[in-house]
Amino acid sequence: MSPYKIIYNPTAGDGDHSPAALIEHFSKKGIVVEPVSTDDPDWKTTLVRSMGPILVAGGDGTIHKVAIEILEQDLDLPVGIHPVGTANNISKALESFGEIGGASPFDAGKISGLKGHKYFIESLGFGVFPHFVKAIKEDGNKEDIKKDKKRIAQFLKGVIDAHKPKKTTIYLDRLKLKGKFLLVELLNINYIGPNLYLAPTSRPGDGYFHLCLVPGHRKEELKEFMERALFGEGPTVGEVGDWFLCVRCKKVKFKSKDPNFHLDDGLIDYSAEKIKVRNLKGRLRFIPS
Repeated sequence: MSPYKIIYNPTAGDGDHSPAALIEHFSKKGIVVEPVSTDDPDWKTTLVRSMGPILVAGGDGTIHKVAIEILEQDLDLPVGIHPVGTANNISKALESFGEIGGASPFDAGKISGLKGHKYFIESLGFGVFPHFVKAIKEDGNKEDIKKDKKRIAQFLKGVIDAHKPKKTTIYLDRLKLKGKFLLVELLNINYIGPNLYLAPTSRPGDGYFHLCLVPGHRKEELKEFMERALFGEGPTVGEVGDWFLCVRCKKVKFKSKDPNFHLDDGLIDYSAEKIKVRNLKGRLRFIPS
């Protein structure tokens, strides 16, 4: 039997992800693997040449790279996930809703109007969260902060206090929403960033996104909620529909004056373009670890 190709990120998380360590790990499960590093400039050709499932060892960023390449090359490959990153949000979502022992359908988002970007698999959004990502990347103690959820919570509260909401217009079918929002997040899974549990009812293969919105004048409520969300507690029944709006949708349009914008785990230069997004139901297939 030919070995499975395993695309790995040598710098993901804190563990040993050397080729030898991966080979040893999978050999104990009776699986023969051939590691291919994401540092190898030819790793993408591994996908094109593959005749069967691909394995990925890394965090959400590594899975994102492989998934986007599958989408852009219009491939149909099951992807087995060996989560060794820091947050592992995709793996956590699959633990809850993936098919045991088989490939689980996983939606993708198709984007129009954003130069250089066509797809996302986790989330995209404006406001506090990309502001938080930018601020933590620029902090000299970022590695220490990312390992301590209490420090993350304090850092996030500071970002919420400092954030200045900007006007965003959202089109949902025939509904138009306009206002200054602290948080605008379109989620394909339950979690974003450091395991923030924003959309408990989201299912990664159901053909729907969850659009989460928080008005600009609700800073105190958002700070209290974000601390809970870090520790796996979603919005309460009383919060949803009061100050925390969460709507299921298959397609949506955005236009915002907020320059803070992210696409999955990356910060994107944004300057008020109108963005259209639609759901590609079950376009990807992921095999939980």
